[in-house]
Amino acid sequence: MLLAGLVAAVQTLSIRKESQTWDEGFEIVGGYQYLTTGEYRPSIENPPLERILEAIPLLFLHPELKGQAASADNTGGGDVAAGLAFLYKNRVPADTLLLAARLPMIAVTVGLLLALAAWCRRRFGALAALVAAVLFALDPTVIAHGRYVKNDMTVTATAFLAVIAWDWFLRSRTGLALAASGISLGLALGSKFSALFLLPVFLLLYIFKNWRAFSLVHFLKSFAIVSVLAAAVLLLLYAPYAGMLLPHARGAPGLPLREAVDQSTVFGRDVAWIGSRLGWRAHPLFVGLSQFAAHGGGSHPAYLLGHRGSTGWWYYFPFAFGIKTPIGSIAAILLAMPFAISEPVLVVPIVVFGALSIIGHVDIGLRHILPVYPFLYAFAGAGLARMRWRFRSAAIVLVVTAAMIESLAAFPYYTAFFNVLAGGPKNGPKYLVDSNIDWGQDLKRLGRFSMEHGNPPICTTYFGTAPTWYYLHAPLDLPSVDEIRRGAALECDFAAVSVTPLEGVYVPEDWFSWLRDVPPMARIGYSIYVWDVHDPAFARAYANASGQSPVR
Repeated sequence: MLLAGLVAAVQTLSIRKESQTWDEGFEIVGGYQYLTTGEYRPSIENPPLERILEAIPLLFLHPELKGQAASADNTGGGDVAAGLAFLYKNRVPADTLLLAARLPMIAVTVGLLLALAAWCRRRFGALAALVAAVLFALDPTVIAHGRYVKNDMTVTATAFLAVIAWDWFLRSRTGLALAASGISLGLALGSKFSALFLLPVFLLLYIFKNWRAFSLVHFLKSFAIVSVLAAAVLLLLYAPYAGMLLPHARGAPGLPLREAVDQSTVFGRDVAWIGSRLGWRAHPLFVGLSQFAAHGGGSHPAYLLGHRGSTGWWYYFPFAFGIKTPIGSIAAILLAMPFAISEPVLVVPIVVFGALSIIGHVDIGLRHILPVYPFLYAFAGAGLARMRWRFRSAAIVLVVTAAMIESLAAFPYYTAFFNVLAGGPKNGPKYLVDSNIDWGQDLKRLGRFSMEHGNPPICTTYFGTAPTWYYLHAPLDLPSVDEIRRGAALECDFAAVSVTPLEGVYVPEDWFSWLRDVPPMARIGYSIYVWDVHDPAFARAYANASGQSPVR
């Protein structure tokens, strides 16, 4: 409990200094709108459990649901506009709404930590539980993304519960364990559709447990019960839309499902065909699933080791894990490998989810593989506890201490953490950008920098959806290289650029190529770089880009 309290304190203290991340605005307004109106509109590619949780505290603040939020469409622009209107044009301050919505996410992280410790203690012993819990609690990626209003930690927690419930069923064959498996599977799918990875995990764990006397009938019967319960939970989360799955005659009110789903994949076309035969309307569950399938099989701008692409790299997540995880934690996992590799309940989820992540095309952040973290640290705990080495205790103390030192040193910049082998967060942009280091979270800190320097005009290019005018006294747009060549002047004292566009991601690659080799005067949270426009090095770079000296 002390460890859980410390994690909650660290997360709360650090998150109060951060502005919203890219997605948080429309996640928050989407949840509040759903709870108060029954309309599930912004970004329906993601299911509603996380949004329901984060919106509960907002009910006690009674913010106004702006007209822009109520009429938000399902495009990116509409989602962002809805979040901006709700957070920054409300009677309740934006920072108050942000903190209130983030507290349930911190509670989910703490709850997962306690569940991990309790399960490891029962399954592998007290020492395994202690090591697993401590390493999980110290991981900067866990701390960082367990604070944000996003479904990464929610799906991590519910997927872990689903696996340990299924393991309980395989070991006990009780109806209660089977029911827990189905309910937790439904909650996982209601958190994020990537929880579909649990289906092959369930199958493989059943085979490993019963390989000598495999019963297809028993498996199918058990799996059918789990599936029905999971579907019931999932549909309950979409309860306001239950009527859309009733048969409707052609021409009935409401958009037919076939006209709303993304039919760019086989799955989407099949859903459209089934919806047409059954007379279903545009239920957000099936529309969201079709969008998820299209997104997962499509492309997305990405960055790795200075290279830019759109189809990803198979080694992206292993590499990202290797440089964004404390070296003590990595050492613990490697040391545990000979002793825990025989535990299917730990290995199978890691291998299945890891394989699916490797073949995917959306390489935008280590947070996407958070569901393997509880199993990785349970693996480390179980393996180290089983060691029979003479110096086992010393090894455990060493790896935990090393992880603790790096984690404490990262405070409060957990999102931008890179381990010492990678050179720390200053070297982060050499390897990764986007939510690995720069997710829009440091605009509030840039505002503090501005106040400390007398609120001068600051030219910015900010990677995020929070409005610069909310935190900066005199924000201006930083011209791109094309605008500079056309004679655009810098009418500001400082230039501030988020590292994601600085490295040419989501913008043309050469937009800020002239600025990348100029040492910044400050790194705001390691995700926003600031230059004094009167600095000679900056002036020379600007002159090279424009052919003229910078002017006021």
